Amino acid sequence: MKSEDDLTFSSEVAETLGIECSVILSLYNKNELNDVSSFQNLVSCIKESLPFINDQIINFSIVKISNYINPN
Repeated sequence: MKSEDDLTFSSEVAETLGIECSVILSLYNKNELNDVSSFQNLVSCIKESLPFINDQIINFSIVKISNYINPN
């Protein structure tokens, strides 16, 4: 595995959002998610990249990240 393939995130992000959210956010920030045009496409891209994270956690993580970025 090449170092540019590594997913990294700060401990502060992991403490605030959780590990799964931090990994997903890292993928997003590295532009590793090819289609983020809809919620379902985003979920599919994440599942392709992170098959070890189940659908429920992916869905929860996307909502959590979205709420953190755009609090209402």
